[in-house]
Amino acid sequence: MLIHTYLRFLLVFLLLCSSSLVDAHSRSQSFSRWSIDNNRLDFTFTVSAREITRLPQVEGNHSSLQALLDNHLRRSISVSINEKACVFKQPLTFLEPGKGLLRAEGSFLCDQTEIKGEDELKITNHSFFTVAPSHIHYARIGALNEMPADFVLSNARREAKLNLLGDSVEVSNSFLTYLALGVEHILLGADHLIFVLTLLLVSRGWRGVIWLISGFTLGHSLTLGLAATGVLIPNVPVIEALIGFTIALVALEAYLLRQPGYNGVLGIWAAALLVMIIASLMGTLSLSSLALAGLLLFSFAYLRLSQQLTVNFHLHLVMTGFFGLIHGFGFANVLLEIGLPEEQTLLALLAFNLGVEAGQLAFLGAVLLCVLLCRKVRVEIHQPFATATASLLCGIGIYWFVERALSI
Repeated sequence: MLIHTYLRFLLVFLLLCSSSLVDAHSRSQSFSRWSIDNNRLDFTFTVSAREITRLPQVEGNHSSLQALLDNHLRRSISVSINEKACVFKQPLTFLEPGKGLLRAEGSFLCDQTEIKGEDELKITNHSFFTVAPSHIHYARIGALNEMPADFVLSNARREAKLNLLGDSVEVSNSFLTYLALGVEHILLGADHLIFVLTLLLVSRGWRGVIWLISGFTLGHSLTLGLAATGVLIPNVPVIEALIGFTIALVALEAYLLRQPGYNGVLGIWAAALLVMIIASLMGTLSLSSLALAGLLLFSFAYLRLSQQLTVNFHLHLVMTGFFGLIHGFGFANVLLEIGLPEEQTLLALLAFNLGVEAGQLAFLGAVLLCVLLCRKVRVEIHQPFATATASLLCGIGIYWFVERALSI
């Protein structure tokens, strides 16, 4: 179909124009929680060890990642009450939040005998933005009435201001905060958007797109809710690796739908997974050999069904729903770190999920708009571009899968 030709052109254009795509193996992000104790503000700061390895270019070399993070946070975070600066009170202490993460605890001491409700708190955070301009920081600040306020800080917006009775100067309520959080999370998640693009490659017309996106939405909405409310606790590094695997697998399906040599491509795919299984048995890879063997068998079963999937919308709904279950755990990562407000758990969860869906629809709308513009100017793109696009997407997915598997 002509519309798919335009879609393929658009996919190639978007991928080639994104110079940092492969480096963006996962979004650069960090989290903090703040609480008030008389005239002291206590905080915890959580970030992946992988992000800390960026810091030597601005902080110089240190004896450990903990020392590096300690020095960086002392220089990059400041707090004031009513425009009067508070003092970094004590050395940072480090907890063990999980493999691949560092969590630091610290305090700021303010001049007041006691921080009161009419005071205005300002937290300024410059951490990581110099080395990662796309970095996002999620801050939860506990106010005196125990109704926390949530902030999303970015390179362009590095300050959080709060009336300590709980009235945020910049955020009106939890619903809008979590709605915006969901929108930003999906639009900044290159891996999730790449997966949506792979779904467009295997679709058959807009009816097929609707079925595919519906399955993906149902799947990720379910696991997002279960993970965010604590019913299921995902292994985040494993989930991130599996997200890369889903991209590679669906992109491989798109390639096989248009390119002969089915058995040869499957042989290469199987050989790659077998190498990873051997690496796991040798202790080089933390992902278990049993899990990798399961992925190998699943790949064969899925790809053997690929011809039926393209004409059986209900079957594709089920399969994309399964992939959505994996991506939902990835979406829940932010909520697992900053938590949901106890008084408005369901409302905040609903808002976050609506934000994810709104961001996803906005992305699809932008794709549709570009398709219509291409159609209007009668751009002609030949079949090799579709194959090249599927190959590129598959390569990106494999890179993320292997790179993240090695980091588990």
